[in-house]
Amino acid sequence: MYRYQVDLNGDGIKEFILYSHSTERLFVFDSEFSELTECEFKTQDPVWKFCSYYSKDHKYRLFMRAGDESCFMDLNKNRFYYAGYLVYPGVFILFVLFIVGIKKIAVDQVEQKESLKQRLLTLQLQGIKAQLDPHFTFNSLNSIASLIYLEKRQAAYDYLNKFTKLLRSMLNDAEHIYRPLNEEVEFVTTYLELEKMRFGDKLNFSIELGRGVTGMEKVPKLVLHTFAENAIKHGIIPNDKGGKLNIVIEKVSDYLKIIIEDNGIGRAKAAGQSDSTGKGLKLTGEFYEILNQLNSRPVSYNITDLYDSSKQPAGTRVEVFVPVD
Repeated sequence: MYRYQVDLNGDGIKEFILYSHSTERLFVFDSEFSELTECEFKTQDPVWKFCSYYSKDHKYRLFMRAGDESCFMDLNKNRFYYAGYLVYPGVFILFVLFIVGIKKIAVDQVEQKESLKQRLLTLQLQGIKAQLDPHFTFNSLNSIASLIYLEKRQAAYDYLNKFTKLLRSMLNDAEHIYRPLNEEVEFVTTYLELEKMRFGDKLNFSIELGRGVTGMEKVPKLVLHTFAENAIKHGIIPNDKGGKLNIVIEKVSDYLKIIIEDNGIGRAKAAGQSDSTGKGLKLTGEFYEILNQLNSRPVSYNITDLYDSSKQPAGTRVEVFVPVD
């Protein structure tokens, strides 16, 4: 350890300089031997010579020479020294703010997700309400009453049994967004059987499950019913000859491809004959739009008009793509 006593800052009071050649550290102490500062300092010759130096602007500096090396030394008061004590509290505060910010973002995301789920349930309840509209309910009850009046007791019983089964299914799953495909198929089959009993030979339908479809795949509720109901109401029944509804469900990669096709009068002609507001399709579009915000893979659908060989409207084809695991 080498020791020197020199005036480093030009205030007339000498400071102590201690230099450790082995650790290459320089320590500066005041006249009362209180440490002022320390730093790393490297020199080949630990024996130093000092002399005072004043610059052109009369600033005091200390010139140090050690062998063939030389340098200027300055000792200045660090005006920001005490600000160093704020570093750790500042880092802590920033860390706390970061955690609070992350937590707030997470809470906002959860709240947004829950809000979207609530909106989905609301849309589904509106869809159920649309299914239970007075027109459908009264027609069903009138059909049952007519069968009883005609003393067709078995037919009336079958109709009533299917009608209550439909109602029970709608109400039991009111709070669910998804359900297994086989339950959705059973639901729409019951609905189509009711409509078949009502319209007779004017309505025919078929449902086909393709290879690889197990029936356990989760699908959005009413994914079949909404388009099937729309096809019957606006496409087949307005047709004097009636028509047929075909539903085909296929497995395409990691998607279910659902095809709902009818040979009715077509959308253009139906638009001219119906006073429908299209509320069902609007609800469906909004439902899938919100659902896709919650899922990484979207549900999509497209509607295509069908034409015969003479370019006349010959029905409508709907394709729905539902991602499955």
